[in-house]
Amino acid sequence: MKKVMTTLLAGLILGMAPAAYAAPVKVTGEATLKYERDTVTGEPDQSGMIYSLKLMGEADLGSGWSLYARLGTQGLSHPGLGDFNTDFYGEDEESMAALDQFGLIFQDKALTYKLGRQDVTVGTAALLYCRDDAKIGQKAFVDGLSVTG
Repeated sequence: MKKVMTTLLAGLILGMAPAAYAAPVKVTGEATLKYERDTVTGEPDQSGMIYSLKLMGEADLGSGWSLYARLGTQGLSHPGLGDFNTDFYGEDEESMAALDQFGLIFQDKALTYKLGRQDVTVGTAALLYCRDDAKIGQKAFVDGLSVTG
């Protein structure tokens, strides 16, 4: 719980930095609560509740430039049910919080350039490859440059 509170406080502080410069900040979010039951032949069933919170923010820097960041948190009633990377956080971890996406966006008339940690899609409609939208936390996304338009 200390990690969650520390990360939320850091996100709040970082989120206030653009406000100090009077830049407009667009904040969106998503909260989910779900029950999951996993059954695997030859292993005991696992079931429990999963809560997730994703807060996305984008600060306009002017001239087509903006900064973006996403704070993702997830809590579990039973370890092993989460959508976060258990190799990074540990098999028995029941909660996590991380600034898991961040970077810089430049938008001109026809194209949008996004540099930083972000989700991966290949193809116009993401038909070739698409990361599960539920992924959250460290080691779940890639660092890179994407161009859309």
